Amino acid sequence: MEIKNYLDYIAPELGYPWLSSLSRQQWNTGLDQARKVLDAIGAKKGDERITLSFRHDGQKRFAVICGLKYISGFYLKKDEVWMRFYIGENFDISAYPTLHGSDFEFKDGTSLAYAKMDELDGLSQEFHQASMSDLQAFAAVSGKTRYPKSHLSWMWDVIYQAEAREDFLSYIKSKPEERILGMYRSYLAQTEGKDEWYKWELTRDFQSAWDLEASDFSTMLRSINFGNLLDNRAISFINEAAKHPDEARTYFKYLMDDSLPEGERIAGCKSRSDELLKKWRPEWTSTGQDERTLSVLWAFNDPENHIPYKA
Repeated sequence: MEIKNYLDYIAPELGYPWLSSLSRQQWNTGLDQARKVLDAIGAKKGDERITLSFRHDGQKRFAVICGLKYISGFYLKKDEVWMRFYIGENFDISAYPTLHGSDFEFKDGTSLAYAKMDELDGLSQEFHQASMSDLQAFAAVSGKTRYPKSHLSWMWDVIYQAEAREDFLSYIKSKPEERILGMYRSYLAQTEGKDEWYKWELTRDFQSAWDLEASDFSTMLRSINFGNLLDNRAISFINEAAKHPDEARTYFKYLMDDSLPEGERIAGCKSRSDELLKKWRPEWTSTGQDERTLSVLWAFNDPENHIPYKA
């Protein structure tokens, strides 16, 4: 997947599962309505009144908020998508059979109304004009948004730019592995890899120090810096192994034997390390010699063919 600069691909909100449950048509309907609302109140990109946000809890929804009020958006209720509309205090909801009211009211008597997305055609032009009029009156006196930390600035481009919208829809409909690669490419592009360099520095230092034939295997093993790439259980096991150099050397030679399949070594290292732990520290419950630990050791030893892995 080609990554462009429109979206924040590492934003956790892009991983909400419900996003992919909506069809392209449903997304386009909801985003087009959001654009009409934003245009009606004269909003511009970066407008301090506006919050565009997602939720993924009891309320799976996309919201357009002005000040402290919802003014547009949609949400999922079971298998149906419902649109939100802001209406004024004197709005006659009974004139529109497909429109549903709410027990909730804002303090000034205004409220929200709802319609199923697939019943929008039942709402007349008269309704849209009336609701927009109420909305414009509110927006004219609205202050800054109360929820600036929830604002997804990149959603503005999704609403207004065709290419950004296509990227968004393609991304949320893509396979999980494509999303992961897309996120990682975006992360590297945004950070220029600066937060990743330490891993390669640790790899360089490892290769300078690592020696399975070292005469003083204990000192060699203690000299390795794993940074934050191994958990405490794995570090504790390695520190304990340094006290038993002969057994440790045999164990790590097996671990690094690339003539053996990876799956075989993963299973073998788990059973062998468990046996060693029973001898060395029987009160401990885990060696930490799992896929994450072994992948780091393999990557340090041979970065051309291995990469650190974390589930």
